[in-house]
Amino acid sequence: MGFSHSSQGWKANDPYFWYYLWNTVFYLFFIPLSMASSLVMALLLSRKGRGVVLFRTIYFLPTVCSGVAITIL
Repeated sequence: MGFSHSSQGWKANDPYFWYYLWNTVFYLFFIPLSMASSLVMALLLSRKGRGVVLFRTIYFLPTVCSGVAITIL
């Protein structure tokens, strides 16, 4: 598992190594970006201004719809 040393240099002998490496790099960038976008969204929703009530309604609507659909079922 992991790395092995051969005459040609270091090689990954695990067939899933590149898959796991890609996942690690992807989440290394994805988690901070999603946290930053969540912070921006929260700041936008907490402001007072024109159209904020409509934006809050549209943002919260899927939560209400899923509860209504479960109730109907």
